Amino acid sequence: MTSTLDLDDSMQHFSGQSLRRRAETIFREFSKKKPKALQNLTVDEVRHALHELSVQQIELELQTEELNRSKEALINSRARYFDLYNQAPVGYFTLNEIGQITDANLTVAALLGIEQDVLIGQPISRFMVEEDSDSYYLQRKQLIKSSEPDVCELRMVMNNGSHFWARLATSAVHIRDSTPVFRVTISDITEVKNANEALRMSEKDFRSIFENATTGMVAADKTGNMRYFNEAFRAMLGYESDTLCGMHFTEFSFGDDIPGEMLLFGEILNRQRNKYRLEKRFITCDGRILWVDVYVSSQCGNDGELVGFISVVSDITERKEFALALAESRQKLRTLASHQEQLLELERKHIAREVHDEFGQLLTALKMDVSLIRLRFSDNAALMEKTEDMRVLVERTIGVVRQVASNLRPAALDFGLVPALEWLCEDFSQRGATNCRLENGGLEIALIDTQSTAVFRVVQESLTNVARHAQASEVVISLQADHCLLKVVVADNGQGFDISAIGKSSGFGLFGMRERMLALDGTLSIVSTPDLGTTVTIELPLSKGEAP
Repeated sequence: MTSTLDLDDSMQHFSGQSLRRRAETIFREFSKKKPKALQNLTVDEVRHALHELSVQQIELELQTEELNRSKEALINSRARYFDLYNQAPVGYFTLNEIGQITDANLTVAALLGIEQDVLIGQPISRFMVEEDSDSYYLQRKQLIKSSEPDVCELRMVMNNGSHFWARLATSAVHIRDSTPVFRVTISDITEVKNANEALRMSEKDFRSIFENATTGMVAADKTGNMRYFNEAFRAMLGYESDTLCGMHFTEFSFGDDIPGEMLLFGEILNRQRNKYRLEKRFITCDGRILWVDVYVSSQCGNDGELVGFISVVSDITERKEFALALAESRQKLRTLASHQEQLLELERKHIAREVHDEFGQLLTALKMDVSLIRLRFSDNAALMEKTEDMRVLVERTIGVVRQVASNLRPAALDFGLVPALEWLCEDFSQRGATNCRLENGGLEIALIDTQSTAVFRVVQESLTNVARHAQASEVVISLQADHCLLKVVVADNGQGFDISAIGKSSGFGLFGMRERMLALDGTLSIVSTPDLGTTVTIELPLSKGEAP
């Protein structure tokens, strides 16, 4: 490679000595050819000739100055070119006709791991994997006949023996005697190649998972039409592949499920969400209804625009049928339990009346007999003492009978819910240290016996829990009702409890309270915080004939 300094010296030599020697030679030849003409010149002609020579000399000096400026610009331009050439981020090199490197920049030297001066004159095949070198040789042969550059990717070998992938853009250039040289740009594409290979393997793995998954998988375009799907999904619906491809998902969806899914689908199209999941029904090719769990996720291109959807579809028909059967079984059990509870309440009512009426009458008669004995034998002190003990015992027994009858079923329940709750509050306050009051705002609530009994029992169980666990000083029972809903709230100021621990308890108290309400289409909720008391809320729907 010719340096800038060598070029400068040669130009100075050419413009200084060579031009003068050439001028002197031309002048001598001119003098030999026309000596007489020069001897016969007049003074004016000589002066004119000297004038012309002076002007020409000035012109030559000006031309020389212009040439010097051009030379300096050329030198600077050439220096900039060499800087850009050597420091370019892309490798540039030149090959001669037989494939030897005749020129190369620093980037090529760095890529190949060899000094730039050592690189010159080396055959390019030395730095290529053998099979790639052969194909590149054939490519260069073809380039001689074509003016279009060609690009190839091949494996290069560094000076230390390690390999890297490179992209070579080669073009053939014919100079002077039509001998071709090859201009080549080279760039390291190892990372891109590795990334592409990783992507290819990832796509291969995805395709393998997609095709072999036992769960249905579907790829659809952004309108919801099927593009491709796996065998599990096709077998699920029973359609032939050619028929299923291109179908819109609404074509095999159950009609009642379409509006709800289209709402979610529209939210994805409007970029309000990027996925959704729901349980829906499919109609198979032979008309059967399948319950499926569908997970839909949007796919976006590199520009962020929506291009389609990927769906994962699981057949949950068996699970759904089991859940429906379980729910039906639970409902039957709940109905049976409610029926048993009603029978139990009837039995309690019957026993309470029998105990109250039969034992009450017998004990009243016994009390009257004791009173008659006291009248007839009043002069017998020992007998009077004994009959007094008997009277006290009978009075106590009458109280026990009344208490047993009330516990079985309070007589106040026969008069409605409000009187029964009033009696319950009074009885609870008398039997413990906790004050209980009823706030009903003067409501007169007419409920059927089943509803009144259920609400009464739930409130009774709530008060029992307060007495056992709450350590409260006050309990307030409040009633609210409108034309369609009865609301009963039992609130205490006790120590409260951890709601999350309820599920770990093996007791049936709270469970039984909820089941009583569920049997009547009502609800029961509990709010409690340690040291802040507990609130039990009952909500029971009322029919038109049961409004206050």
